[in-house]
Amino acid sequence: MAVPPNSSGVRGERPLSRREGHKLLTLVLFVKSGGGGDSSRNSHSPRVLLGRKKRGFGQGFYNGFGGKVEASDASILTAAAREMKEESGLVPTDLALKGVLTFIWDDAEAEQSSPNAQPWDVHVYKCTECEGDVVETDEMAPVWMDVDKVPELYDGRMWEDDQHWHPLFFADKLFRGTFHFEKTTVLKHFTLEEVSEIHDTLSS
Repeated sequence: MAVPPNSSGVRGERPLSRREGHKLLTLVLFVKSGGGGDSSRNSHSPRVLLGRKKRGFGQGFYNGFGGKVEASDASILTAAAREMKEESGLVPTDLALKGVLTFIWDDAEAEQSSPNAQPWDVHVYKCTECEGDVVETDEMAPVWMDVDKVPELYDGRMWEDDQHWHPLFFADKLFRGTFHFEKTTVLKHFTLEEVSEIHDTLSS
């Protein structure tokens, strides 16, 4: 079952957040209870599907699946579903928005032509059901991991912000945050809060 578009339709010009100049992006984490992803496991620990980025921005880091909202996407939600399928082979059927994270890069100060010159508004979705089979793609090498083992990747194999918002995400909380990076991968400072409700940046 394909994910239907929501009310936040964007067509025509390159999509931007309601905060003028912010790029719109998506990030999806697929979480399964019990032995999800491996029928041979007896563990009842929840698992999350991560991908090791094989090329481009963030190469070598483990992350969820996502990318830019394109002008052809009907909504941020459908962009999240499209990116998930392109990068993992899976079609999510129960996407739920859990957080919106703004990333601000010092690249903007150093070079206006940098791909990070604009702040990013990343919409973080959770899904627990998908159709299709997990496949490795040119972009990502998927791997299932016990949720309680994810902190082992905070040793430099994930973006520095992940260790701060992951606890809220895996506790099924809603959240907003702003993260300031320098030299692309070094976290300078951040703010993060749990919220009672969350909307994408086109409808908020």
